[in-house]
Amino acid sequence: MKHVTVNFFLTSLFSLTLLVTAGYSQSDQRNPFIIEYSSRVYEAGEKDYEYYRIPSILIAGDRLYAFAEGRKHDLSDHGQIDIVLKISGDDGRNWSELMTITTFQNQSSQNPTPVFLAEENKILLLFTKRTVAADTEDQLRGGTSEGYVGAYLTSSVDNGITWSTIQEITDKVKLKSWRWYAFGPGGAIVIQKDQEHAGRIIVPANHSVDGGKGNEFLGAHVVYSDDKGRSWHIGAIDSCGIESVNPNELTVIETTTGTLYFNTRNQNDHPETVSNRAITYSRDGGNTFERKFYSEPRLITPVVHASLSRSGNKIVFVAPSDNEKRINLSLWISEDETLTWERPLLIHKGNTAYSSTIEMDNNRLGILFESGINGSYQQILFKSIKFKGS
Repeated sequence: MKHVTVNFFLTSLFSLTLLVTAGYSQSDQRNPFIIEYSSRVYEAGEKDYEYYRIPSILIAGDRLYAFAEGRKHDLSDHGQIDIVLKISGDDGRNWSELMTITTFQNQSSQNPTPVFLAEENKILLLFTKRTVAADTEDQLRGGTSEGYVGAYLTSSVDNGITWSTIQEITDKVKLKSWRWYAFGPGGAIVIQKDQEHAGRIIVPANHSVDGGKGNEFLGAHVVYSDDKGRSWHIGAIDSCGIESVNPNELTVIETTTGTLYFNTRNQNDHPETVSNRAITYSRDGGNTFERKFYSEPRLITPVVHASLSRSGNKIVFVAPSDNEKRINLSLWISEDETLTWERPLLIHKGNTAYSSTIEMDNNRLGILFESGINGSYQQILFKSIKFKGS
């Protein structure tokens, strides 16, 4: 195992990468926002990585942190995969040189899931690792893999310049009966509104149980910490969805009442009869789900990871807006804390896939997402969106 510590001069951090940056671009006049500017963060083939996938955006202080998987040789979800990072000091207009945060020989480090602890000026980065890079997800789910998927943690207290020794936390957050395992992807949150659990770190996660490799064995769960990441626990579990829902790759946001809203990709084998999205809530700080995940037909997406963020008094959901294809990244708005959603609004036309969304300031969003001309995985782009009248 090798852990790379990144050193570079802060004075030149934000002047090293040439960007494609667009000026203000007016959206459809019916849309309540404008796209302020766009930038290219990662491009396939850059810095000895054939592809970049699984974007995760974090805001910490006056910087944006764009994490991703650097896939060394091909687009496969297994193989030599590292976690990489670029940093922006100007709200995503320009980005630093690429930094490799984790790299393991013949292993796959995946699903970067960061969270910022403001009181300690600390970035925590959770991720998972296939201990044998060649293990496929089917082999891991079916119990025929050579290795296993473990859970890990590293942190930075100097704005992403250096990272702590990697710590394995698998035995704290993964039951022995679980085979497949993944955080997020996207990001974790810190509870703020729920006073009983204020300060708790909530990490959305998913797993498969040991019954077999089929989608019916997929499940969702919550990982949490009440001591700023020093110890970790398993919270709510939905080990097998109801008949029509198989949760996989979920995201979370806290409502103004302190309720946690979870939205998941539904990995069901019969998309013609059920929605590709499913939801549930937790009203006890992630200790339990209010009910099993259930279908959410109002959010029409393909089977894909999606992202959630707040923008002032709005909650925003971002995903491709086609029932089958990963195309046309769009934005849904809820002004009543997820009870209802307005119609989707186009952000990016064409091929798109995974996204990660953050509130940069009141009524202003940053969206990091996969895209490309000939497919959805040629680039990872960033867009700044500002709501009109704010």
